[in-house]
Amino acid sequence: MDSKQRIYECAKILFFEEGFKSTTKRRVSELSGINQSMINYYFKELGNVAGVIFAENYQIIFSYVVKYTDSVKDPLLADAVYEFVIHRICSASPLMARFVSEASGELLNGSKVYNYVAKSHLNALIGMADKKVLKNTQIDALFSALRLGIKSYYFVTCGSGKLSDDKFREYIGFMIRNQMYALGRIYKDDEVADIIGRAEEISTKLMDENPELSDPSVYLYHKSILKDEPVLDLLDNVKFE
Repeated sequence: MDSKQRIYECAKILFFEEGFKSTTKRRVSELSGINQSMINYYFKELGNVAGVIFAENYQIIFSYVVKYTDSVKDPLLADAVYEFVIHRICSASPLMARFVSEASGELLNGSKVYNYVAKSHLNALIGMADKKVLKNTQIDALFSALRLGIKSYYFVTCGSGKLSDDKFREYIGFMIRNQMYALGRIYKDDEVADIIGRAEEISTKLMDENPELSDPSVYLYHKSILKDEPVLDLLDNVKFE
């Protein structure tokens, strides 16, 4: 395992086990055995590491979602299933909920690596837009602003443990309506309710058939840091300024 990967894996362990806000470059250096100057060289700030973790988590979870949905033909459903799965993971794992809450600012501020991973899905969503209503650049900007604005509320509330399943369904419904508005589409309440109902059913089946997703220490980070991870392509392809 190279130094960059080792720093990343050790930071993940500390973010989840000790908390994102409590983790320092010094702690990452101590656990990894790699000088702090190399952390600065590879990542600049620990917030960039958090951005990669969000991206890796998205990549892993969505690889499951696409087995249960057609993300090209029905990206709104696929996106809702993804959100339900993340909610279920956070509900089952206080460590994940804390990380999502504490580190969400790194994603909301526009993580380049997250956008790199989610590009194909975002393009599928934008492909649903009514081109007669908005130009692509307007759709992209409006969609991002609405989506991230809503997510900021969810991330904070999720981490506090105060978001009930009913409130989460309201959040999903609000998110879908705003997505449709941003895409220049007219939504109907029964259409939104159908998406939510199907997404909840699919996510339940997905989680039941893939119990490893209930524990981020199994599918996302490992206390044994001597493993090579598929996140290497993210680390190699995204540069931090």
